[in-house]
Amino acid sequence: MKKNLLLASLALLTLPLSSPAEQKAEPKVVWNNPVEFTEPGLTHHVFRSDAMNVEVGYSVWLPPGYDAANGRFPVIYFLHGSGGTESADSPAFSHMLAERLAAKKIPPVIAVFPNGGLSGYRDHPEGKINVETMIIRELIPLIDRTYRTQPDRAGRVLGGFSMGGGGSVRLALKYPDMFSAAASWAGAFFRRADDDSFVPTFDTDVLIAPKAQVRLLMIVGYDDLTYPAHVPALAALQAAKYPFTIHTIAGLKHELGRYYTLTGDEFIYFLTREFPTKATR
Repeated sequence: MKKNLLLASLALLTLPLSSPAEQKAEPKVVWNNPVEFTEPGLTHHVFRSDAMNVEVGYSVWLPPGYDAANGRFPVIYFLHGSGGTESADSPAFSHMLAERLAAKKIPPVIAVFPNGGLSGYRDHPEGKINVETMIIRELIPLIDRTYRTQPDRAGRVLGGFSMGGGGSVRLALKYPDMFSAAASWAGAFFRRADDDSFVPTFDTDVLIAPKAQVRLLMIVGYDDLTYPAHVPALAALQAAKYPFTIHTIAGLKHELGRYYTLTGDEFIYFLTREFPTKATR
């Protein structure tokens, strides 16, 4: 019973819409949330998404020296959790990158923060909430056209918290030709199906004979309400002999700030460790 209650709580907190009736009960999503950022290098933008039939906001952080450099930069796509926006996590995460770059602990990178609404970073055609298509087919090509990115899987990774953590792993596994790594903080690895059962947010078929494997890191607290959802997700990875790294932390609840403080280095270093040490030509 306790496990069922935890999974139900997880569903309410982090999981995507699954039917028109459920969509009506969800809080209204605002797809464009402009903010005057004070973090240097961080700006807000908007584009018209055909997949969503709406203007969608996104934020971009450029590393110091970007304008003066001539080379190309790898990109981290950071996905927010349920209730977040493109402007919610971008200042803190950009600041973390800036500090580590200034200390010469990571290479120069670009960070992009999409707006995922309450979608679970999946497509929901019945409501034209096609966030997966928006990110994969529209936003990423837009970023590659607009900025001097390293436009290949080696120069593109995903990371996120809660709904965004689950979305990062799912998208990386589904599109291994586009991403080389994914890291999650307290990832939501279950979603509610149409029959009200709970199923993994990633299709386990993608674990079998993948075109290319992606590096995976999952960090979760034992006291985090997403912890029970990690157990079957990790079992699926183990059954497929798909390599991954898991870090569990005692006493840690569903608090993004604590994940930042306790494991920010681990998370960021994992994502950037195979990036070139300077902008590529």
